[in-house]
Amino acid sequence: MSPPTDDGVYRVYTVQMSNWRLARDIDIPTIDITAKSGIPTFAPYWDDLMAYKRGEMSNEEYSHRYYEKVIPTILTDPQDWEVFAQHKRFALVCYCRPGDFCHRYLFAMLCVKYLECLGHRVEFEGEITRQDNRDQP
Repeated sequence: MSPPTDDGVYRVYTVQMSNWRLARDIDIPTIDITAKSGIPTFAPYWDDLMAYKRGEMSNEEYSHRYYEKVIPTILTDPQDWEVFAQHKRFALVCYCRPGDFCHRYLFAMLCVKYLECLGHRVEFEGEITRQDNRDQP
């Protein structure tokens, strides 16, 4: 886990919803992208999520449908995307277990590309875990 710096690099993290406090404890703002309570622009379609969870949709099909939904919003809902340029560090939050296939990892890569297209240097820092917080008060 990279310590906070002012090196001009944007840092994108992910964290499971039940662990959001871990991000807060190391001063990383969270952005909810869940289908239940998150920013609708970045959430997967509810029906797709349920189909995936029932095993009726492959990772590949789910990814395709998710990208098909979200990528056009860069042009149709630019105000929703601007939040990412306002924070040098942020964590994308959803309910899936760390390491499981999940749209938060798909979206993290979109955020990296989006910020790079704006001319920023960006690092994907990965999942925030309890281990990352072991030295925190």
